[in-house]
Amino acid sequence: MAEPIEVGARSAEGDAYRWALRVSAVSLAALAIVGGTTAGLLRGSAGIWGALAAVGIAALSGLVTQIAMIVGHRRAPVTFVGIVAGSWLAKMIIIAVSVVVLK
Repeated sequence: MAEPIEVGARSAEGDAYRWALRVSAVSLAALAIVGGTTAGLLRGSAGIWGALAAVGIAALSGLVTQIAMIVGHRRAPVTFVGIVAGSWLAKMIIIAVSVVVLK
């Protein structure tokens, strides 16, 4: 059986997950700025809200999984899978409800 890892200890795996989260957040912020500006110029305030909604859905689907990976990567494999699968199910429900409401 694998030896437990200290709770406060850093790992290369955790560092990689945190780096991916930072890069994704910066990329989404840039997408919101560029997309919102372009949509605003082409379609006015409705375009801005549409672009921001799209970035929000992209953020929800991408960042939630990365956060789940950060939270779960030091836990037992079955717990890790439960955290990642639970976050996936929660975000799919939120996205489905959002699509129905925004339609």
